[in-house]
Amino acid sequence: MTYVFGDIHGCLHSFNTLIELLSPGADDVVVTLGDYVDRGPASKGVIDRLLQLQEEINLVTLRGNHEIMMEEARKGPLPHHFGSSMEGSKRWLPTEVVH
Repeated sequence: MTYVFGDIHGCLHSFNTLIELLSPGADDVVVTLGDYVDRGPASKGVIDRLLQLQEEINLVTLRGNHEIMMEEARKGPLPHHFGSSMEGSKRWLPTEVVH
């Protein structure tokens, strides 16, 4: 079975509950569609959990716009429109597999 979900946004408890309910086995694949950080209380916990799960299950992680914006912010100030409208989407990088 392949399970696909996204927009975890720092909600570690909900993410752990979902993984527990899915109980992915050796033949299953879990694909997460990005947006692991921001909004929820445990962004770092979500990232740590994803790293742990990569060692335990077949996990494919994709970067979302929140991860891309965080990476871009490390380089310096973001344009005021980055990610806030469709105009800003021209500056977004394509989502790609991150391991």
